[in-house]
Amino acid sequence: MKPGAANIVFDRTIAASGYEATAMMRIVWSGKLKAGVSMAEVAEKEMRLAGVQRPKEPVELGDASEVFRFADFAGWIIR
Repeated sequence: MKPGAANIVFDRTIAASGYEATAMMRIVWSGKLKAGVSMAEVAEKEMRLAGVQRPKEPVELGDASEVFRFADFAGWIIR
């Protein structure tokens, strides 16, 4: 990377467990539905990502600064 440059990473993180995970998933789905995405599209995308998308653990990103979070989806700046 050039001096002064940064990478911006957005990814899903490891989900919480138990009922907290259920609540977070409902928040995410609710946000998508409010944005006009159909439930069929939401479910289809979840099924396409199953077994393909590997969520990040924040510690994998070293000293990255978290700049965004919505449930289990987050964004970081890595300098």
